Amino acid sequence: YAGTFAWNHVLSPKHYTVTRTSYSVDKVKNIDHSFYQIFGVGTKLFDTAATKLDFVPGLIAVHEEKNYIYDNEWKLGYGFLENFSHAFNPYMSFEQRVSYRNLFDDSKSYTVDAYVGFKGMLSAALGVEIGLTYNYDNTADQRPFVVPGAPAGFVLFPNKNGVVTLKSGFQFKF
Repeated sequence: YAGTFAWNHVLSPKHYTVTRTSYSVDKVKNIDHSFYQIFGVGTKLFDTAATKLDFVPGLIAVHEEKNYIYDNEWKLGYGFLENFSHAFNPYMSFEQRVSYRNLFDDSKSYTVDAYVGFKGMLSAALGVEIGLTYNYDNTADQRPFVVPGAPAGFVLFPNKNGVVTLKSGFQFKF
């Protein structure tokens, strides 16, 4: 499970502040808990009716437990968020986003999350979304995850080289 709270404050038509608090637990990835707080200043590089591109560099506070050398320690780092979207028409759009974070204490410790996807309306009340997410965390636990109830020898290596997830769903408007 996971939860995120984000708050933005407009500084000017092209600039804004961003705070984002995220907490997650993912037993499959051997993450007992992951908490991070981002503070950044965003810039709207493109802001038209159809195309939007934002870039947000910032500072990050991290507290995690995932069988890594910095478990249960508060660490500071830096990173960025990038969001791009393009609406082909009022009924179909493309989205792409990347977040990157790195620790000040250990520049070899980083995490990248990337998403690319499409949203489209099939009718006035029914929409569909499909996308791919790529997560790479070189600080993640490399131990295999044994699937409960699975045959002997059936294990997953969820963080070996990153994780690709297919996301699809329907959207209903009432």
